[in-house]
Amino acid sequence: MEKINVDTAALDFFRASVMAYKAEQRKNPLTTSFPKRYTFTQMGHQAALQKIYSAVFGDTSIITDMTGETNRLDTHFGIDYVVEVKNPQLRSTVDIWVQERWRKLSYQKYQDITLIEFNDYSGNLAEIYKSKAQVMIYGYLSDDGVIQQAVVVDLATVLVRIAMGKIPFGLRKNNQVNQTFIHVSIADLRAAGLVSYEYNINS
Repeated sequence: MEKINVDTAALDFFRASVMAYKAEQRKNPLTTSFPKRYTFTQMGHQAALQKIYSAVFGDTSIITDMTGETNRLDTHFGIDYVVEVKNPQLRSTVDIWVQERWRKLSYQKYQDITLIEFNDYSGNLAEIYKSKAQVMIYGYLSDDGVIQQAVVVDLATVLVRIAMGKIPFGLRKNNQVNQTFIHVSIADLRAAGLVSYEYNINS
């Protein structure tokens, strides 16, 4: 069997960077993006802390905000939050890398998740190629910050299946922001066993 070379120095640097950032955020929690940018997305995150995270990751999980233009995990790897999950059978916590996306209710009729494929303004490849998030929380949010529907998706496997042509997807252009994006139906994700949790305000 051919030996696979792994750049252990790069992996060690990446892990050390994550640990250092988490430690800094705990010392200075007000440096997170939430107090500075109370946006639609941040409203979604705050609602998800109550409705999604505890149900999926447990009440004892620790969540570190990685969002912001200065954080390479966000800008280069598509990781919005790091969730430390403790399984009592394990010696330590396990980091789960999470990407969130919140859409306005006008998009709920499409019942799909979307991933940016190309930025036409900059000419740069987008998150479909760079994301290292393992889990995506994707939901539809009212203007007053109430989650109407959300799914938790195995994003790492979704990306693998998109690359290999193992799951149906479409490509569309968003002319308003000059981006091309991939869309995958939630029904297809369910059928493929890639939806691990669902929330609906009416159920």
